[in-house]
Amino acid sequence: ETSTEHDNHLLPQNTTAQRERSEKPDPVLSPLPISLRSSHSSKGRIYIVVLTGGPCAGKTSSLTIISDHFQSLGWRVYQVQEAATILLSGGVDVNNINEEQRFVLQRSILWLMLTLEQTYLNIANLSKGNEEKTLVLCDRGVMDAKVYLSTEFWQRILDAAGLSEEEARDLRYDAVVHLVTAAKGAPEFYTRANNTSRSEGPEAAIEIDSRTQEAWAGHPHFHIVDNSTGFKDKIRRALSCICRRVGVEPLTESIRKRKFYCGWNSRGEFNLGHLKTKENVCVYLFLGLTSKDYLELRLRKRIICATKTLTMTVRTRHPKDGSHDYVERRERLNSREYETMKKMRDMNCQKIRVHKESFVYEEQYFELCEYIEPDRLKGLLVLETYSQESRLVNLPKEFD
Repeated sequence: ETSTEHDNHLLPQNTTAQRERSEKPDPVLSPLPISLRSSHSSKGRIYIVVLTGGPCAGKTSSLTIISDHFQSLGWRVYQVQEAATILLSGGVDVNNINEEQRFVLQRSILWLMLTLEQTYLNIANLSKGNEEKTLVLCDRGVMDAKVYLSTEFWQRILDAAGLSEEEARDLRYDAVVHLVTAAKGAPEFYTRANNTSRSEGPEAAIEIDSRTQEAWAGHPHFHIVDNSTGFKDKIRRALSCICRRVGVEPLTESIRKRKFYCGWNSRGEFNLGHLKTKENVCVYLFLGLTSKDYLELRLRKRIICATKTLTMTVRTRHPKDGSHDYVERRERLNSREYETMKKMRDMNCQKIRVHKESFVYEEQYFELCEYIEPDRLKGLLVLETYSQESRLVNLPKEFD
């Protein structure tokens, strides 16, 4: 499982990821504070979460409620304001600008965003040695810039930063929660009155929302929260996604991983070209349990093109006596931590290798998983998604 090449041959080669890095990075974007992902500690753990979505999706209200909830649990919470709103409300005019000017504007927004995020992270790290857990809530993230740029100009930004798209999307944030615009599913609540910087009509808002989903799809922990419930429950669902990611019991109805059996050696039967799938390979290793409270310890190595993300998942018994549920916490690891933890591998448990294709369908995020190892599971095809227990999942017609 240490050979990236062994896994990469299962994926289409992405020329972007292999692009030769510029010897003279753009000074506006260099150096990027990618150290934002290197904030792991058993004490004072720092989580960085993005709240994104289309216009008038409820991000501002959600940020306040989510912040209040975690502060009530004793967490330290920092809110990173939306960089674009700071500039636009300060007098920056985006009307009647050409493509080159739009590129410069989006590059400036991205620089401001990264600077704000890194500033809050630096402050959070000052108290990293104590027991306090920290949540950095970001109003939008790096990939939101892609929505407003042509493919050519977005690639220019990546080249200037010396990054592939997968690195920009996957290595920076612990979770991404997308709130769907009110224009899609709750049009009577769509308004421009609560944000003076908002100029989009409903149709444009829906288009931006869809492009934002497409930009973030493929992140290891990407969640979409639609308008199928009232606004209060919408916020609670967003909160639940974050709680599950950081190992805190949510207040709302349980959100479960749903798995749908799709057959054996049947990948060729499903034509998913129209769904704009993004592919990766995941390798799972199970560790020996070191506490009676642990139900499961596992490592995950996720590979997409030349980019790896390393994660440890810890499942512990639910604090309520007699409960059949569990609490799950996931922590990002660096390469050294991963290699150290791998020495604890339970050799009685087989390694699992899965090829995954992720896509968005009707505001629902799916992963089609084809098992490669072990041999007894080779060829098994399973469709996975997260949803509320009481909600019916609307599957793409290929899986009806």
